[in-house]
Amino acid sequence: MVLSAAALVVSLAALAVAGLTALSGGHDKDDDAAQAAAPTYSDEERAHAKKQLCDAVDIVRSGVASTANAEAPGGPNDIVGGIAVGANARLALSVGGQYLMTNIVAATPEDLARPATDLARSLIEIGATATAGVPATNADQRARMERAEKLTAELVAECARD
Repeated sequence: MVLSAAALVVSLAALAVAGLTALSGGHDKDDDAAQAAAPTYSDEERAHAKKQLCDAVDIVRSGVASTANAEAPGGPNDIVGGIAVGANARLALSVGGQYLMTNIVAATPEDLARPATDLARSLIEIGATATAGVPATNADQRARMERAEKLTAELVAECARD
């Protein structure tokens, strides 16, 4: 019994130290050394990472646009088709955001990585809130969609630059 209590005290102390380290950021000289030793990437690696991400942006943009603007196969009275089209659009948003995230690699230039990460998160949020029943006419949802459109335009412009 005493041994169990001692083990519990040691476990709680370790948990407290871990929590304090996490809350304080755990910054020390080793972190500075690790940052100084952070890998650098060649122009070729950065160009490849840019192409990879820009290709992903094009795929996601195409997928979201084609599903968001799709109509039910049976027309406006096709309730089941309308539900399927809506589900496919939400899937394109959520999966598109995840796909973008997987194509942001360490060598991706920061001027692409930052807006791509923001776009990926925005798409996932739009898909999740739409799945929760928030309509596109909702002001907050509309703002999310406008932000995603702005980020997409920014990425397309950046990808067009050599």
